Amino acid sequence: MDSDDDYYYSSSDEDTNDVKCTNMDTALAKIMGIFIKEQEECDWKPPLHSGLSNSQPIINHETKSNESKQESKEESKHDDFVRIKEKIKDYDKLTQNEIESMKYFSNQQKIELISIYNNIIHNIINN
Repeated sequence: MDSDDDYYYSSSDEDTNDVKCTNMDTALAKIMGIFIKEQEECDWKPPLHSGLSNSQPIINHETKSNESKQESKEESKHDDFVRIKEKIKDYDKLTQNEIESMKYFSNQQKIELISIYNNIIHNIINN
């Protein structure tokens, strides 16, 4: 089994006994008598404060206009309505979130759901 020393020393280093260390602080290395090449200047600067405000957002939400936001809300409401309507027709139980979302449907949509429900109840009673 190879020892960890094989990582730090190579066969060519046995003559000079130099340690291959690339992640040690240069000041500490100098104190210990190990000489490391100084790193070139880095243009990276640490952030002034912590938090996600230092990062670029992956998705820029500010580019959406109010119109497209409103359209997507309307589409979402319609998708919820269609899904709930199908669940009622299939005799599936509605989740609490689906029941809550029904509050925001238009009166026309509410009447349609009630009508579907009443037809189902009527069919059950008559059969």
